[in-house]
Amino acid sequence: MKLTPKSVWLAAILVFLTPFATAQQSAPEEGSEKSTIQPIGGLEFVDEIDVTVANVIVHVTDDDGSPITTLTKDDFKVFLDGHEHKITNFQLFTKEMYQDNVDEPRLHGLDMPDEEVTEPEEEIELNRINIVLYVDNENLHPMDRNRVLNRVHDFVRDNLRPPVQMMVASFEKYPDIIQPFTSDVGEVLSALRSLRTYSGGFEEREDTRDELFDHLDRLQEEQRRGSGTFRQRDLYDALGRVQSFAREQFVNLSYSLDGLRTVATSITGVPGKKTIVYIANGLPMTPGLDLFQAYSDMFNQPSVVNQSTMYAQTNSFRALVSAANAAGISYYTIGAGGLEVTHGVGAGRRSPAALTASMKGRDNMLNSLRYIAEGTGGRALVDSNDFLGGLERVGHDMFTFYSLGYPLSRSGSDKVHKVKIELPNHSDLEVRYRRRFVEKSMETQTQDKVISALLYDVDENPFGIQLTSDKPTQASEERWMQPAKVSFPLESIALLPEGEEYVGRVIMFLAARDSDGGQSDIVRKEHEIRIPAADYEVAKTQLFSISSRLLLESGSYRLAVALFDPITRQSSLKTIRTRVGKY
Repeated sequence: MKLTPKSVWLAAILVFLTPFATAQQSAPEEGSEKSTIQPIGGLEFVDEIDVTVANVIVHVTDDDGSPITTLTKDDFKVFLDGHEHKITNFQLFTKEMYQDNVDEPRLHGLDMPDEEVTEPEEEIELNRINIVLYVDNENLHPMDRNRVLNRVHDFVRDNLRPPVQMMVASFEKYPDIIQPFTSDVGEVLSALRSLRTYSGGFEEREDTRDELFDHLDRLQEEQRRGSGTFRQRDLYDALGRVQSFAREQFVNLSYSLDGLRTVATSITGVPGKKTIVYIANGLPMTPGLDLFQAYSDMFNQPSVVNQSTMYAQTNSFRALVSAANAAGISYYTIGAGGLEVTHGVGAGRRSPAALTASMKGRDNMLNSLRYIAEGTGGRALVDSNDFLGGLERVGHDMFTFYSLGYPLSRSGSDKVHKVKIELPNHSDLEVRYRRRFVEKSMETQTQDKVISALLYDVDENPFGIQLTSDKPTQASEERWMQPAKVSFPLESIALLPEGEEYVGRVIMFLAARDSDGGQSDIVRKEHEIRIPAADYEVAKTQLFSISSRLLLESGSYRLAVALFDPITRQSSLKTIRTRVGKY
């Protein structure tokens, strides 16, 4: 299931509002009030402004990385945007609790809040644990990959049982979902075995890097000896080769980060605890940094190292972490190279300057894995050959954690909050948690659900909406126009009085995904509903319809549509499958 956006176009939405079968409006009686109608229809109002409970998941471990499970609510302090908040909900979760309560409808709420607050949806959703095993084959040495996957097999066998579900994804020029979420151990292990034969571009890039280090060493030696074979032009040529390598590494990194974002986006709306276990030899925070450093030191040209700044991708990594925090995703990163002294097979014969730069390059590759994990409350398993022990600690984190609930006055909009957790009386313990909490509006949450519904079955349709597709018509040699219609009962939507009419509004989100993983952007359209008050009793029994047309290539598609009522802040979701053109 390739996640490359290649063959899906959504046409500009052409909307046709199907008229209601309504009676003629009656004239108001003489002497009556100018307007006596009141708000009508819609589902139960969801108030974003009232105080609710926000939750932060906290992992506490000792110096050996073993989880601490003896703390109480009084041991913790929670700060949001610099202000301390009272902990109203507190619960320790363990693996035994998850296993014992797998059939229970909820796990939270065992310690009731001290004051009346509304518990958030997240507390109910923590029953499910979603783990994505993401193998980045384009940034992995095949031998390192296979060595790590042997240990990942043990991790799967030890941890994959309800309420845990795992997905297997890979990056091989593009992100690819090998196995969708499942709790079947055999299916996950089979998907992992299928990844062992691929050989990406990592080895070739490392060979090129080693050749450049060796070339710089030879030039330095020729320059030092005053050899007749040394020419000043050789230095310019060497710098050009370094710049070319940095550009190539920059492009490869851009694709890799896009792949990480795509996989993360695909699980944004999945309920429950979300974790991505990312396996790679590393990603360069600054492409070409080690080679620029080596050139600068070996030929006494300090300004050259500054050229690396134009390739620095710190902002891209920061955006990746921010998006993960917004989606409630934690990264657990595994440096598949294990414990290495230097970077590259030829390091043993390098000059001191080249060796120092090479070691700096290795840190440049691994610091990205540390940054992603630490920024999202996960763990980074780098500089270690103990993959089994590291994965055991990941397993502990999946099930063993503290859930701290604190009151939050929601703003009703998308807003980023800074979170800080303190253990005043336990400074010897390590505390890990997501340091950014993204408060999402309900409209944004609805969009997230649409994205996830393109990949997974999502049953959430309180409006009773219907989604149908008619026979497509050919628009060009390669594209087809696919009609789609969304229908829903009028009484599901809240209407407000405006003169002698009722007026409401719905926001529709629509997206499509083909069988090869090509995925459209989400199209957002607002629609007004306006009906004479005298006709409401008849009209509410009718279906209100919104017609759209999608411009698609031939193929099999999954369509997802969501309606959001901004008055009640309720949403409804529906998906269908359709085939278009010649397939």
